[in-house]
Amino acid sequence: MRINKYLSTSGKTSRRGADKLIEAGKVTINGKPAEIGSQVEPGDDVRLNGEPVRVARENVYIA
Repeated sequence: MRINKYLSTSGKTSRRGADKLIEAGKVTINGKPAEIGSQVEPGDDVRLNGEPVRVARENVYIA
């Protein structure tokens, strides 16, 4: 999954907002600065401003 989609799915920011955070160097993947278009694999350590980012595994649908 692309890093900007991963961040938006986590609820931390929008995709465009994620791109700005990546450009500012505030996002890391496995300790290395993320780049626009980077891929996140299961088990990767993604951090935003040094704090871990997690994506919920379970979807909740509200009708």
